[in-house]
Amino acid sequence: MTNLNIEHITANSSNIKTIMYNHEMEELMIEFKYNDKVYCYSNVPSDVIDELKDADSMGSFVAKKIKNVYNWEVV
Repeated sequence: MTNLNIEHITANSSNIKTIMYNHEMEELMIEFKYNDKVYCYSNVPSDVIDELKDADSMGSFVAKKIKNVYNWEVV
């Protein structure tokens, strides 16, 4: 069954391969190109996702505003 609350976001980045966001769970999933691992960040509000989509550099935004701010696990 498809979860309609998951948004696939185009990753315009040299470091990021895939971005998905679960609106219901407020989970951000990012697959990085350098290791092909998927990191799941918890409790990321939708306004942060809007900022990510508008960022000049998605990789820099993730590094500064997400990586060391939200809890994460490799999935």
